[in-house]
Amino acid sequence: MATCSFISCDQERLTLAKFSHGRLQRNSDGTWRQSPSFTLLRSSDTDDKRKNLRRTLVAEADSMQYVGQNYGDQASKANSMCKYMVGVFDKKTGKMKVYNAQLLELHPWLGKKVEKEDQIDEAKDLSLAEKKDRLTEAFGSSRKQRAMESRLKNKVGTEALETSAAKALTHAANTPSLPLDFEMDTSLLPPCDRSAKRPQGVYKLEDIISARHKKALQVQTEELLLGVKTQADEWKKTKKFPQYVLDHLPALSREPETERCVTQATNLIFITFLMQLHVAKPKELKTCLKSAPPGVKTHLYETFTQVTPSPDGKSEKRLLSKSCKDKLLSYILVLAQLIDSFHTDIASLTKDLNISVKKLCGNTLRIGD
Repeated sequence: MATCSFISCDQERLTLAKFSHGRLQRNSDGTWRQSPSFTLLRSSDTDDKRKNLRRTLVAEADSMQYVGQNYGDQASKANSMCKYMVGVFDKKTGKMKVYNAQLLELHPWLGKKVEKEDQIDEAKDLSLAEKKDRLTEAFGSSRKQRAMESRLKNKVGTEALETSAAKALTHAANTPSLPLDFEMDTSLLPPCDRSAKRPQGVYKLEDIISARHKKALQVQTEELLLGVKTQADEWKKTKKFPQYVLDHLPALSREPETERCVTQATNLIFITFLMQLHVAKPKELKTCLKSAPPGVKTHLYETFTQVTPSPDGKSEKRLLSKSCKDKLLSYILVLAQLIDSFHTDIASLTKDLNISVKKLCGNTLRIGD
């Protein structure tokens, strides 16, 4: 029987790196292909206990630099929701040492523009309110920084509004009409390999449903497979599942015990939660995923929703913004393609998602560009 012992120490926590919209590629022998060089930076102010815990991870590749922090707006919320551990197994002694770790999400770094002399002179003439905003940006708490950013975004001057309207009219006059904007922020797409030679290699299922979430969905997967023959008619009457999922039940009833059917059932359960979140109204966001396992529910909320502070800064509200909804839709479309081996009937999703075929086709083109 395995035993363990705990020895407390003040050793620096290990750092785990996660790229925001991609992942490192491996060679056929398992080695990393063009692995970037990593540098971990820490605050030089050792007297301040709060700043002493701040870490910045820099990854330098041939064509891009990535930066991740454990503080500020770019800090991953996952560190506050769970605790990460790394185990190192010694094959000679048969013992494993477990270390504390922290997760840093790396984002592309485009650099900062060097200030010119006229910009420095302009900074001296800032108003009191502008100086306070700069202090808040540099030293304010996360809540105050979010409140300031929200206020500045909503503050649009008359001159700027007229300029934006004029540019929009000029652009509309010179641009041919399209069904949808074709360009899409790559951060709204699941991790993908654009150099893949087959459609099956572009998007991978484990990038959408992790092994941990598959295990969390095991009970509901078994319930779906056990009731597919006896409760299918009842599910159709009660609309327990989206129509897209109900249409796939006959295929599960043929060989419910095979590994492929188990995987398909897990995928159908997961896409059900994605669709429920997509069509949820603002007042329903807190309850629309009540049947989802806690770990899956937390993952979906953190990935596809945003939390904004109230005007007084005393409370927070969860929102499903347009960009979050576009990201959620792209994950639904990619998962549907994986379920149907890249032969999905887009029209079958319109009723479940309450979206026109025209918009679905546009989003499908984006994920396949």
